[in-house]
Amino acid sequence: MSEESSEQTIYWVARIMIIFITIAFLLVIIGKVSMGEVKPYETGNYVLSSKIILGCLIYEDNFGTVDISKLDSLDDCINTDSGVIVSVAYNGVSEQKIINPDLADKESFCFDEESFYCNKEEFLVIVNDLSVNYEGRLIITEIKLK
Repeated sequence: MSEESSEQTIYWVARIMIIFITIAFLLVIIGKVSMGEVKPYETGNYVLSSKIILGCLIYEDNFGTVDISKLDSLDDCINTDSGVIVSVAYNGVSEQKIINPDLADKESFCFDEESFYCNKEEFLVIVNDLSVNYEGRLIITEIKLK
């Protein structure tokens, strides 16, 4: 009978250790996730992209449709210190608008993550050109100093 008790004690100790290790692991994972940083320049890019797509280039309140004729007046719509390159490609045509060219031409320095923040986002959109819709791509590149 003492062999059964010692055997059961070993099983219980092993079970308790496994439960303790699992709980400790979960606490570490939850702690790392909850302590994650949200950097303001990362959220700023989301806001900038949303403003360009939903505010400046939208065609007649049609979500996902870009009015190519509004591309030339984009710098009047956006007020930012970042360098921004907005490229639209559709039906074999490619157009580009650069905002703050002094900083936008520094895209080749994006490898220097300590000095520059760079983000490039690509969106599949409908491009309206002279009331004709085409499938297209909208690429927004943001370059800013940290």
